[in-house]
Amino acid sequence: MEFHSDDFWSLYIEYEIKNNNFKEAMALYDRVLNIPTQQYETHFQRFNILVSSRSPVEYLTTEELIAIHSKIQAENDNDQIAMEDLPSVDIEDSLSETDLQKIRQHILDTRKQMYLLNEIQVKKRSKFEEGIKRLYFFASPVNVKQLRNWRKYLDFEMSEGQHERIVMLYERCLMPCAKYEEFWLSYAQYMKEHSVEAARSVFERACRIHLPLKFTLHLQWALFEEKLGQLDSARAIMCNLEKVLPGVVMVRLRRVNFERRNGNLQEAERLLREAVHNSSGTKKAAFYAVKLSRLLLKLEKDPEKARDVLVDALKKDPNSPYLHQCLLEVEIARDDVDSVMHCVKSALNSNIHDAIKGILSQRRLEFLEDCGNNINSLLNAYDEHQTLLKQEEFKRKAVHDK
Repeated sequence: MEFHSDDFWSLYIEYEIKNNNFKEAMALYDRVLNIPTQQYETHFQRFNILVSSRSPVEYLTTEELIAIHSKIQAENDNDQIAMEDLPSVDIEDSLSETDLQKIRQHILDTRKQMYLLNEIQVKKRSKFEEGIKRLYFFASPVNVKQLRNWRKYLDFEMSEGQHERIVMLYERCLMPCAKYEEFWLSYAQYMKEHSVEAARSVFERACRIHLPLKFTLHLQWALFEEKLGQLDSARAIMCNLEKVLPGVVMVRLRRVNFERRNGNLQEAERLLREAVHNSSGTKKAAFYAVKLSRLLLKLEKDPEKARDVLVDALKKDPNSPYLHQCLLEVEIARDDVDSVMHCVKSALNSNIHDAIKGILSQRRLEFLEDCGNNINSLLNAYDEHQTLLKQEEFKRKAVHDK
């Protein structure tokens, strides 16, 4: 079905004709005349030569001869002879030269209709085919114009709705575009609607052969398996990916969320604690600590453990605005006024940005207004907040004056 497959069709047909297998050659022509290929006109011309130069008896089966002869008689308003009443054994000998000529013309007319319909399909695809400059894989990138052409061509074939042609075009596309994950993802997404095994095969080829380091593909594959209930397969895909790409935040978070979704909170906690430990001394440590704290607070309903995680993280990274903000939310969730005050005081004494200090101070004021019982604490917090706002305004003016 490939647009450039003409040479294969021609060689196959020539082989059959050379060996006097005219019926087989005719069957091949009936196939190729319905397939939009680059040299569709050449096939039709050669078909005409075969039909015109040989007797229909040579390239039609007995059943086809009877059917066409009966149809011609009916069209000529003669008494129609039922197929089962015709002498099938000697039908070939009973046909006159005039009958044979009518049969030959009938074949040419019907195939002409096939050819014209196929011509329409060829013209629909020609503009896309002309835009394809690379048919096979090369190490250098495919240019943007050709990538756009492949996208449009695939969209067109999918709008036509012929499954075999869509699959064929994806396979063609993935020869020059084997390093582009968007086409693998699109192919897998399409195949999901038709066959689980076929979609899985697309993911396997992409992840294990062509793009072993593209974590997006692997994670989509894992989601595909998880949706099917293949939890062990999904877990194995993510674990193997993390061995190949250690330290990628997205991969670790997908593993954590996978375990969380499937009710394995202990494993999710273990993975996050391991991530905090392994990323110690980097910005990732604060990120993982916040994720772990939220897991403990929201899902395990343990604010004390959530607080301890953030306190430990702040000892190693005291100037992390992310950690200060999250610790304040945990302290507010614990509804402990003294802890909230201490938390904000530590943040204001750190080297975080003044804008963040202002946000934390404002959050403290709201908490004291809603939950505090000590008017002096509220007034002191208010005064301190006003001082922060004035300092920030003064700094803005100084920058503007410069």
